[in-house]
Amino acid sequence: TFTTHFPYAPDRTHNITLAAKRLNGAYVAPGETFSLNAWLGQRTPEKGYRGAPVIYNGRLTKDYGGGISQVSTTLFNAIFFSGAQIDQYTPHSFYISRYPEGREATISWPNVDNRFTNTTKGGILIQASVGPDSITVTFKGKKT
Repeated sequence: TFTTHFPYAPDRTHNITLAAKRLNGAYVAPGETFSLNAWLGQRTPEKGYRGAPVIYNGRLTKDYGGGISQVSTTLFNAIFFSGAQIDQYTPHSFYISRYPEGREATISWPNVDNRFTNTTKGGILIQASVGPDSITVTFKGKKT
């Protein structure tokens, strides 16, 4: 289980909540590789995402799905502490103080992804929930 906190911003918080709802309940079978980009798909207004701040070329700008890196970073830390095999992650182009130093992972459609492989003998159920100023990602499964 890992939790990150964030300041409330309506559009960004909406995107975090939407992505967390989509992530919640994901199941990763033994030996399976999970891709956050593949699971969430492209962040578009048709899928309910709103324009919010994103980092692009080292600067803040606005794009659909802004805030999803908060979900990705929280998932990354759950992966990190679970002992699963980290296959792909990319840190932000500059440090963001609300994330653990050296343990944050941005995401951008389609190539900048957060992927891991379940190297355990049992399945992993991913649970994600959002509070007023935080997101929590929990891995459920048997210790092997």
